[in-house]
Amino acid sequence: MKHYTGEQWMTYVEQGLNDDDNQQMELHLITCDSCMELYMQSLEGVVGSYPTLSDEAALADRVMLAIEAAGPISPSSTASRLAPLEEAGFGSQKLRNPITWMRAPLFHYAVAAVITLVLMSSGIFQSIVDHPVGIDRASNGDAQSEATQEPVSVSKKLMDKTIVVLDSIQPKQEKGGNR
Repeated sequence: MKHYTGEQWMTYVEQGLNDDDNQQMELHLITCDSCMELYMQSLEGVVGSYPTLSDEAALADRVMLAIEAAGPISPSSTASRLAPLEEAGFGSQKLRNPITWMRAPLFHYAVAAVITLVLMSSGIFQSIVDHPVGIDRASNGDAQSEATQEPVSVSKKLMDKTIVVLDSIQPKQEKGGNR
């Protein structure tokens, strides 16, 4: 793996490289922690050279007024506003985030379904359902029978279920199965 020097990262931060070199360095930042540290140090080094805003609140107010004055955005007006950007080389492919699929609702539903299945198989929901039953028994005078039984922890239940699953898999492997 090729690592970049602090001077190269300073040139990158000061936008002194061509597009190909910029893209290679950006891709390298994703995978290399040591170069990310050098990049962050380069950013900290040039912070003083950036201009400062004299009145941030006034700028925010002006931007909000300009947004309100622009009115609602229609698809045709969006296309006409993006046309100069695309002509300048900022095409839609450069503006896209490579991990936008993680923001899709389908991905979130799939993650929620997986978490639900894991919780259901571990017995978490069953312990929640059993808890009110225990309170009801205690109110009916069965408190002594409940007190004699030792409560089983969730981790113990999870370990027992895991052992059962592993035991059910093991005989299949002995018979030559691939699962």
